Formats: sequence, structure tokens, C-alpha cells
Amino acid sequence: MFALACLLPLGAALAAPPARGPVVVSDPKHRFEITFPAAARSISVPALTPMGLRTRTSWSADGDGGKVHYDVSTTDFPIGTKLDTSGFDEMSGVAAMFSDTGYPKSPTVCGWPARETRVQVPLASHLWQRAVFAGDCLVQIVVMRDSGPFTRADEQVVDSLKLVDLWSAAGTPAAAFHVGMPAEVTPTTTSVPLPTGSAKLTSWETRRASGELDYVVNLTEYPANMKFDVDRALQGAADGMFTTLPHDVTSRRPMALSGTPGLELRGTIRDHGTFAFRLYFRAPYLYQVGVLAAPGVSTGPREEAFLASLRLDPLR
Repeated sequence: MFALACLLPLGAALAAPPARGPVVVSDPKHRFEITFPAAARSISVPALTPMGLRTRTSWSADGDGGKVHYDVSTTDFPIGTKLDTSGFDEMSGVAAMFSDTGYPKSPTVCGWPARETRVQVPLASHLWQRAVFAGDCLVQIVVMRDSGPFTRADEQVVDSLKLVDLWSAAGTPAAAFHVGMPAEVTPTTTSVPLPTGSAKLTSWETRRASGELDYVVNLTEYPANMKFDVDRALQGAADGMFTTLPHDVTSRRPMALSGTPGLELRGTIRDHGTFAFRLYFRAPYLYQVGVLAAPGVSTGPREEAFLASLRLDPLR
């Protein structure tokens, strides 16, 4: 879109003199990284989007003796932002301004849905854009080449874009796990009584600003001397999730993560919408990660990516 089109030459003008690469460009806030052939310089400018004025931060560098320009940028949007296909296309760049060469496709970047287009700017350059919308942030890489086809070096730059824990990480070293949350979350800890002794329940929960989606992570630590049948432990945890609310489980399937057995549950809660939870058990820990959606609200790729963001490392 126009803001991005204006940003590209501005970024080029402010870029530092190129250094011999490759150079890894990364942003701790948005947790992305990409490999450029030369040193990049970053700028932040206002960007007019369909959702109002937002801040776009851009990193730019030149390559191939100045014949190609690389620009990676991030644009933040309010928590709770949703994009359908048309909204994604409108939000993610300049491609709609020019004649399409017939190379639109929908790749993924680290599991997040993306959009990609190559276009020929009339009487000017070739443009290649890959954009991914994840965790309420639009990240995009744009390659502008003066003439000729894109090179293998250009492909390597585009394919090097990675999103690393784009959302804030929640987890504990002792339980050797982490999961991405769409906001910084302070965990709460409670004690759960057992027939003998008690278990420690640590919870991370955040709600999108609209209040339509809840993201939940629970870690239950049982006494170290307790003996478990893993299958029974998982079934008991699944059966006990919504004991006080009328609900229907519409899908139940076994899963495994890093060799740890688990279950996925999906269903509805009467008057409360839908749920999707994944549970994993390795003594003495029960891990639960789930999404609760208000009535009439559909979950999408970001929620599926949240469920899939759980990582289990070896226990020490």
C-alpha cells in the first residue's frame, strides 16, 4: 500500500553503507530474524493502514552492487485484530497497486499463514513480497530488483525470514516447557487438594481486548512420590476439566509431543462457546494449553498456532 511504497526508498536513503555480509537482522520485540547480504539500518515511521495510523519499523539494505534493495518491516496492530483474506491482502503491501504477474501464493512462515506475490512495476523494477500476520504483528520482506529475474541470493534472503517465539514466552525451567502467549502474562499459583497431600497449579491466562478469545496455559505439579498410570492420568484430567459446566466433547484424539503422551479435546460449553485443549502428562507434571472462544466466534490459524507453540524440553 502507499505507506509501504513510500517507505522503501526512504529506507534505502537512510541505510548505512553496506558491509560485507551475510548479516543477521533481528528484532527482540517481535522476535523475528532474517539474513541480509549487508548491514541494515532501521527506521520507524507512521504508516497509514485500513485500521488507522500505526507505527512501522523497517530494516533496509542493498545488494548485488546496488541492483537490488531488501526491506523487512514490522507493523503492530491492536490485540484482537482479525484479518480475513481480503483484509490481509489490503494490509500486506504494494502488490495491489501494480499489475500482477500471476505469482500469488500462500506459504507459511514457521507455521504462521503468509501471503506472497511477485509483480512487475510498470517501467520500473521487479518486486517480490512475502508477508505474514502473526501475534497481532504484520512482518513482511520486500525485494526490489532494478531489472532481470530474481536470483538465488534473493531467494535465500526471502526464505531466511524466521519468526522465533513471536508471542511472549510463558513457562518454567523446572518443568522444562514454554509456550507462546499473545501478551505478557503474570502467572498465578494455587494449591489443589488431593486425597493425600496437594498439587501445585500454575496458570497463565490472557484475553484478547474484545473478550472473545481466552488463551489458557495450566501446569500442575504433583508430589514427586506419587505413582501414575499415564493413560488414566490423562483421561482423569480430561474428564475433570469442565465438571461444573454443561459441555459436549465433539472431538477427542490421542497425541504425542517430544515423546510425551497427550490428548486433544475440542467441544462446546453451553452458553459459553467452544473450547480446544491439548493435555500432556509426564510425571510429575500435567501440561494443559487451550483456547476458549465466545459463542459465535470462530478460531483461526493464530489460535491453532498457539496450541502448537507448546514445547517440551528434557526434564533434568
